[in-house]
Amino acid sequence: MKSKKTIVRELKSLVGLMRLGILVAAVVLTAGCGGGSGDDPGSTEPGTVTPGSGPTPGPVESTTPIAFSAQQQDEQDVTRAGEAAEGGTRAAGLQTLLPADDKTFKVWGYKTMSDGTTLQTVFPGYTVNYVSAAHSTTTNSNGWEYVNQGHGEQTIKYWDWSVRNYRFFGVAPATAIQPANVTETIEEVKISIQADATTDANNYYSRLWYSDGTQEYPNRQFGQPVQLEFVKPVARVRFSYKYVSPRDGVSIGTQTFKPTDKTERIIRKGTVLVTYPLTGAGTQESTTITDIANELEGGFTKPDTWYTVLPNTEQGSFTLTVDINGITKYATVPAEYMHWQAGYSYTYIFKINADGGVDIGWVDYAVTPWTEMVADRTVYNW
Repeated sequence: MKSKKTIVRELKSLVGLMRLGILVAAVVLTAGCGGGSGDDPGSTEPGTVTPGSGPTPGPVESTTPIAFSAQQQDEQDVTRAGEAAEGGTRAAGLQTLLPADDKTFKVWGYKTMSDGTTLQTVFPGYTVNYVSAAHSTTTNSNGWEYVNQGHGEQTIKYWDWSVRNYRFFGVAPATAIQPANVTETIEEVKISIQADATTDANNYYSRLWYSDGTQEYPNRQFGQPVQLEFVKPVARVRFSYKYVSPRDGVSIGTQTFKPTDKTERIIRKGTVLVTYPLTGAGTQESTTITDIANELEGGFTKPDTWYTVLPNTEQGSFTLTVDINGITKYATVPAEYMHWQAGYSYTYIFKINADGGVDIGWVDYAVTPWTEMVADRTVYNW
């Protein structure tokens, strides 16, 4: 018969073996679950994995999905000399401006890695579809979904907190763009879209979305749902008169407002080439017009009438020619005030002075962001 000391000694040995077995099992389980970095060959981002495959992602902050919202640019108050003043009216969501059967856009996205020079593609022209039910998935925060919405594979993408910056831009609807219309280099992406100021039906392109990931600043968008701001590739222009003296006795006859250089044209239809910078300090897109298919013959001839035209930031000066009391008068607006950008309205105000004989001179111009949901606004002089 075993003594009490022998029994106690054997029990302690058994407990030690059990503890050792549990520890070994834990080590084996940990090794089978992968490393702590969360890296996986099939991941769409460093430190993350595609949901439903591979090991568990790493840090929680590496699993924040990229999501999108899309709208037309915000309406703002009247601007002075091109400097925007904040307004209180929000523009329409992009889905309300697109055809009922094609509420889509294509999106491109790039990130600059931590070394400041390496560029990596995140969204190579994904199709984003409006599915209405916001928050129905982790990538649908505002009704727009991109996962499995295109003809090819479209997987979930995550924010990479280690990069310098992100850039995003898009074209709507998705059917407005073909691969042949996109040219990509290490420094920029050029996208060609058709634009027609003679019709209400048009394509849209977005402003360049840019956010720095290395520092905090007001309204920082890095890591938030990407808010793409779309604009129709057209502008509105009109000219008007301001009478300094009583209008009685002032007779206005034939009038035209058109380029001073007779070789310049007011373009109404053509191809808009949008250039998006991908490197350096470039944070804004630029546009040029090619393949001109229609122009406004004779210039602007009716005061206080809105004319819809294609944007043009490279044209020269414009001259107003008007008969006042049977005498032809002229006034020229310098080229620096004739930069028409998409999504804006431009009013050129001329002064008519009857003191000591009728005269005319250019006074000022006004610029207002233009959206289709906002009624015409009064233009104020200053």
